[in-house]
Amino acid sequence: MRGVKRLGVVAATLIACTGPDRAPQLDAGAAAEASPPAGSPLLYWIDAAGGTNAIQRANLDGSGIETLVAGGIEGGRGLALDPVDRKLYWLTRDTDRIQRANLDGSGVETIVSAGLDSAYAIAIDADARQMYWTDYGTDVIRRANLDGTGIEDLVTSGLDAPRGLALDIAGGKMYWVDRGSVRVQRANLDGTGVEDLITTGLSVPYGIAVHPAANTMFIADAGTGAILRADLDGSNVSDFLADSGGPHPSYIELDLEAGTIYWSDNRVNAILRANLDGTGRETVIGDILAGPRGLVLVR
Repeated sequence: MRGVKRLGVVAATLIACTGPDRAPQLDAGAAAEASPPAGSPLLYWIDAAGGTNAIQRANLDGSGIETLVAGGIEGGRGLALDPVDRKLYWLTRDTDRIQRANLDGSGVETIVSAGLDSAYAIAIDADARQMYWTDYGTDVIRRANLDGTGIEDLVTSGLDAPRGLALDIAGGKMYWVDRGSVRVQRANLDGTGVEDLITTGLSVPYGIAVHPAANTMFIADAGTGAILRADLDGSNVSDFLADSGGPHPSYIELDLEAGTIYWSDNRVNAILRANLDGTGRETVIGDILAGPRGLVLVR
């Protein structure tokens, strides 16, 4: 499989599973042996381009790379964590599904298999046991229960290729970037009260993350290769990183405990990070990636 590096006992014990909703998984003994120490923070990502479609993880410094799911997630996009049940959720653009699995890659299951057309970003409200996602094929933002039931259309008008999505649960808001109309917007969690926040100064917005405690959001602009910073109401827009280290920053993940920000770039095929003050930019994982498309940090 092009571009995927398999290390240690995990790679040696991937076993094939058949059927349209299944992917190769780890046997139980190997998963237990390969599992990192409890409480170790890990970075998970989707690598999806060409013949490569995998979910991988590594330590925060990029060491100890493991392949958890290899195959069966063609066009994988987005990655989110349910911290309660300790499960990963993701979207598959090519097969138009929402799937989930355990943190070791086992138990892959499809929970939504209809009504999707190029879903891109997914976010979890763990307290309400709901997931939210954007779909730029249907120009809609939806939510559902974590088992895939109770699908609701939240925002159905005024969108033109929505991409990145972030939730402020305490503030009762969801934030997203709209690639086609080139703007950042937000609404209440039920989709009402849509507001335009940033409508100028963007080129091709792809990713967004919010830090409500600091009244801050970060926007990845794949048209300029920059990551921007702004207040949550869209004011005080500035370059956080005018040069993010690649031409196409997209998915963003914040590690507030460590004071760092991670992002993926599927042109230089790397995962990068910096401090939240904009210093110390570095490449965490490169070379082996074919097209990093989703990103989540798990503690």
